[in-house]
Amino acid sequence: MMSQAYVGFASDMSAVVVAFRGTQENSIQNWIEDLFWKQLDFDYPGMTEAKVHSGFYSAYHNTTLRDGVINGIQKTREAYGNIPIMVTGHSMGGAMASFCALDLIVNYGLEDVTLLTFGQPRIGNAVFASHFKKYLPNAIRVTNAHDIVPHLPPYYQYFPQKTYHHFPREVWVHNIGLDSLVYPIEQICDDSGEDPTCTDVLS
Repeated sequence: MMSQAYVGFASDMSAVVVAFRGTQENSIQNWIEDLFWKQLDFDYPGMTEAKVHSGFYSAYHNTTLRDGVINGIQKTREAYGNIPIMVTGHSMGGAMASFCALDLIVNYGLEDVTLLTFGQPRIGNAVFASHFKKYLPNAIRVTNAHDIVPHLPPYYQYFPQKTYHHFPREVWVHNIGLDSLVYPIEQICDDSGEDPTCTDVLS
């Protein structure tokens, strides 16, 4: 599972942007099969009973990627000042972007960290999602109506503590048909992380 990230300065936003590469098409089946159910106790302070996806957690925390991202942020802020940080990623990159944003806040004490992901999979259990929401209350997960990745690993509403659970807030992009025409709409979902009227309706 090869991971890559880019750290740079966005002049139009006056922010540091940390972007994580999405899942390579030929590797998506591998991580679904190899890393489907493996959960790991999350060892961040004050987050007892939180469990996370071991593969995604390790892809960010247990590689040189994390050090490179932190170094890139420090150098960019040295050059441009104490500017906000926008973390983003697509698919598996969204999972790592989420761990990165939380890491920057909890372990590095950084403020003005924003998270925006696209089509990311679930990365932890309901306890983790609850803690995540406290630290990143304005995080946005954009999902697409026909994307399978946000449904993985699966969520079972009758076993919320034992399975995976998305953190909020989801923005679901899908099409509706009116008078034989198709219109894309963006639906802002509730703050549960698993709004049954959003992408979960397709599960």
